[in-house]
Amino acid sequence: MPKFTFHKPLYYFGWAMLLLSLFLIVNIPSNQEIVLGINSLIKPLKFSLSTWIYAWTMAILLNLLVDKSL
Repeated sequence: MPKFTFHKPLYYFGWAMLLLSLFLIVNIPSNQEIVLGINSLIKPLKFSLSTWIYAWTMAILLNLLVDKSL
């Protein structure tokens, strides 16, 4: 059975996006700026969460690619 590994750059980028998401969640209550009726940190939070999910998904899928020509 092959050892399961991640694509390291995407794996670490996913961690960075997760930490950014946690930072934004903690700062939402202290931010008083409202844009179109919602807190102005909601949009960057949604972007960082979706980027985190995408990065970790691609980190897993890239390691499933196997070169069959060898």
